[in-house]
Amino acid sequence: MFWGLVISCFFSIFVGALFDICGRKPVLTVTYAVLVFVIWTMPYVPTINWLIVNRIGFSISMQLLHAHPLVIDYIKSESRGKANAAQGLGNLIGEAFAMVVLIHIQISLPIETSVWIVGTIVIILAFGALLLVTEPKLRKL
Repeated sequence: MFWGLVISCFFSIFVGALFDICGRKPVLTVTYAVLVFVIWTMPYVPTINWLIVNRIGFSISMQLLHAHPLVIDYIKSESRGKANAAQGLGNLIGEAFAMVVLIHIQISLPIETSVWIVGTIVIILAFGALLLVTEPKLRKL
């Protein structure tokens, strides 16, 4: 987890530019794909070194999902504080759901089944999010 945090902190410097250069949907699509991949492959990594690589991929993916510019794109400036608060509340509710509901379901399952369930939930949420995202209209100077 340490290396995942260190590398994702460094990587966070470039998140805004990445979204601006590559676009919102492509970056989010790749991010969700990487996230599902690292979730699904986690129980199959052969060594601790590959587990570190897996965790780095997870941390970078989560950093991209947390540092997206969608609030700025979609919300009027006078409401952005409320939108950020709602986003933070959504993150907390999601984590609470994972800890309270998913862990109780996963305790009785093999780890392989458990990560497939989590990855499938991420895919479902990703499709919903990607259907709603549109690229911002840029004005020419």
